[in-house]
Amino acid sequence: MVYAQFKNEWNGRRIDYDNVYGYQCVDLILQYAKQCFGLPTGVSGNAIDYWYRTSAALLTQFDKVGGPAQPGDIVVLFGQNGNPYGHIGIADRQDGNGVWLLEQNALGNGDGVGRNAIGIYRAIPTSRVAGILRPKSSQPVPSGSGTAKAIRQAYVRTSPSTSAPLGGSQILQPGDTFTYKGKVAGQLVSQNGVSTNIWYNSTRGNYVWSGNCKDI
Repeated sequence: MVYAQFKNEWNGRRIDYDNVYGYQCVDLILQYAKQCFGLPTGVSGNAIDYWYRTSAALLTQFDKVGGPAQPGDIVVLFGQNGNPYGHIGIADRQDGNGVWLLEQNALGNGDGVGRNAIGIYRAIPTSRVAGILRPKSSQPVPSGSGTAKAIRQAYVRTSPSTSAPLGGSQILQPGDTFTYKGKVAGQLVSQNGVSTNIWYNSTRGNYVWSGNCKDI
């Protein structure tokens, strides 16, 4: 499962993964580590500990990197208002306003209701970011828009994952072209000697794995 699928499954819900202190921010990360990276144990601590005392288990699947954040990164934040424990979430995007996180317990009382449920509510200033943990399978996402051409048969998906339903023209044949508005980090796919997690986001809102296409 990739981040986009995880977000679709959990957005608007709540989770108390460890059954301690209610619906905390770290519960979302524990679920993410297990469900998307196969880490059911060995990941623990307060939010800020994920950066300053990163567990060996987490480091088998994540690298500690600098910004900017990209989708699927775990983002550790400094605490505010006397909170020494920090806050943590999963990067959805970063823009001029800051980092937008999929987070739980945004207001901090642990009830999992309203803005304490799992969701994307705000842009957080980058000055609050203590550090970023990036999945080892991820690659830097190129910027810009343009036109691409299929060099092999390529499936058009409704999200950047091979398990997503077909969308748009469904299948591109070699030589077919399309315009795209950007590229995103999605499922890591290894085919035909190519291994990459970068997907084209077409101007029609669909996704094509970049390993079967090239810019023109």
